[in-house]
Amino acid sequence: MILTKQRTKRRAMRVIKKIRRLIMAITVIVVMTGSTICAMARSNADDTAVSSDGEVIVNDDGAMEGQDAINDESYTVNASAETLAINEKNFPDKYFREHLSQYYDKDGNGYMDPLSVTGIGFNDNNKIKYLTGIENFTNLESFSVFCCYNLSGTVNLSKCKNLNWLSIDNDNKIKYILPDNKMDIEISLESTNGVLDFSLLEGLDYGKITDDRFDQKTKTYAYALRGTETYFPSSGLWWQNDKNNLNAGISFFVESDDKYRITAFLSNKYKAVAYTTHVQSYGWQYYVGDGTMAGTSGESKRLESIMIKLDGYANLGVQYTTHCQTYGWLPWSADGEENGTTGEAKRLEAIKIQLTGADKDKYDIYYRVHAQSYGWLGWAKNGEPSGTAGYGKRLEGIQIVVVKKGDAAPGLNYAGVDGSSSKYSSKPYIAKTNETITIPGDANAPIISYKTHVQTYGWQKWVTNGQMSGTSGESKRLEGINIKVTNCPYEGDIVYTTHVQKYGWKDGKPEADKSTWKKNGEMSGTNGEAKRLEAICIALTGEMSEHYDIYYRVHAQSFGWLGWAKNGEESGTAGYAKRLEGIQIVLVPKGGAAPANNYGGITSKDVRPFISK
Repeated sequence: MILTKQRTKRRAMRVIKKIRRLIMAITVIVVMTGSTICAMARSNADDTAVSSDGEVIVNDDGAMEGQDAINDESYTVNASAETLAINEKNFPDKYFREHLSQYYDKDGNGYMDPLSVTGIGFNDNNKIKYLTGIENFTNLESFSVFCCYNLSGTVNLSKCKNLNWLSIDNDNKIKYILPDNKMDIEISLESTNGVLDFSLLEGLDYGKITDDRFDQKTKTYAYALRGTETYFPSSGLWWQNDKNNLNAGISFFVESDDKYRITAFLSNKYKAVAYTTHVQSYGWQYYVGDGTMAGTSGESKRLESIMIKLDGYANLGVQYTTHCQTYGWLPWSADGEENGTTGEAKRLEAIKIQLTGADKDKYDIYYRVHAQSYGWLGWAKNGEPSGTAGYGKRLEGIQIVVVKKGDAAPGLNYAGVDGSSSKYSSKPYIAKTNETITIPGDANAPIISYKTHVQTYGWQKWVTNGQMSGTSGESKRLEGINIKVTNCPYEGDIVYTTHVQKYGWKDGKPEADKSTWKKNGEMSGTNGEAKRLEAICIALTGEMSEHYDIYYRVHAQSFGWLGWAKNGEESGTAGYAKRLEGIQIVLVPKGGAAPANNYGGITSKDVRPFISK
């Protein structure tokens, strides 16, 4: 009885939802004997191609594929009169012509206005076998077929740029070619077995199947080619489209207990937090989101770096910092930038994540980590530390969730991860001491970070915003450098080139096109060759160059600290075979005062930024 009431309630809700769709529709309701087909309108269309057996195919040039492909010249539209003849040339199928004559030939003169058709639907009583000609309905927003067992071949909707709703219920194996306009489309599936093939859908980043009754453990009714991750947040099943891996795939479980329709929602604009981790032995993983675990479980693999971004939030950003082995807390990164290290075998031990942007006070961001020896810790939120301090324990996994302000926090058992067995499940952060956490740099401004490879010592730790990198008074040469800007409020890169012993300007000359220069954390110089750096140029590009100046100065052998160079100027020496021993780099708002001659406890002996023979 309870189950019957629940089903009745669900069915009532669906009826209400259908009525709402009808009110929103700008189209017709096709009423046929035995069934009612509703052409429903929604906003935003994602251009996909889907077949009733589940096959989704995109035709980039809009050409029809399959046995029903015909010459475009057979479609004759009187553009000036906005009329189209309902004849065999334009619509080869007799029953399709009869349907159009009945509902769209207002004057009974054998013509129709193809642009007036915004929604259309069919059932098996139509007896239609082919829908050749439907591609002329370029204003079509919704399309549905119900029990169309006669229908076959290809339905070419590739020119329907406003299409946003497609219903495929109990029909035969039909190929649907949908437009690729990188928006959204909802696809309603019922009792449809087969494949959802997204292999050609370049505009699709994410997909979702959502229904409160789909069973993850019973029948597999669809398969998404090139889906890379399966995860189950509270509101359905998301997958990510992998444009680089044609062989990847995931299975969907879309059978419902009462045969009501399942909605597949394909989107490149869904609201979510997405994140990826660099894992010991494996490298960078695929992005996951909305609480799905990133990292590994039961493999004792350290997290080494992380990138986090928000998708679909217009006025919301995210910034984050990690506590890294050897280096401690790193400067803030933001909106998909990397925080951590790669290639250095350094473990992450803790993390802080917080929201930015105009809407940051409307949401909370929650996160929890799996820490070596401790298991899953409790949920931290909004910039609180998560992990351990003082124990040298690696992070192995992480979950991140964004919720509206005031909504319930994630539970102990969330997105397939049960943290209830851990005795530390109520503690987000475990530290030996209560020392204050200090994050380098300003969380509200871009941060310039750099590290150098020093003779004898190798790579030094990252320093920021004018701190000295290198050595002083030790006569040690700089051999390589990495430079990056994080927490950027604007688009653009930081680019740089170095003059290296024997090689000269290794990444491109100062006066040359900067496209060959190293950028955004890449190494310039050499590693393991015992070659000295002798000079350097650093510049900003894009919007960053419009809002900031970049200043830098070096310590050169025999000359000491030189004056400040800026925005791509040369800094160092030429023709003297003198090594660089130290460097400072500073970002200054465009037009602001240059750093002083005495800066950061260092005074330049020579105000010239570059000394050449």
